[in-house]
Amino acid sequence: MAANPVTSQGGDSQPDPWAEESTGLLVAGVTGKAIASQTGLGRRTVRRRIQTLMERPGAGTYMQLARQTARRGRLCDDHG
Repeated sequence: MAANPVTSQGGDSQPDPWAEESTGLLVAGVTGKAIASQTGLGRRTVRRRIQTLMERPGAGTYMQLARQTARRGRLCDDHG
């Protein structure tokens, strides 16, 4: 089964590399502060972008977003 990419904030169907990376990091248990550090963005910017991602699936927390993202297969399988 193919993974569905996380799409950009504008709602178009283009994959959003930042969303893919950040949700992957959330699934791995990385904090928002660490995501900001790793991506070179400010903590508030990261928080705002993740909040936007959380609105789509109706997730209430970062961990719910990570769990829902992983469940929906939106993250690529590194093994093939």
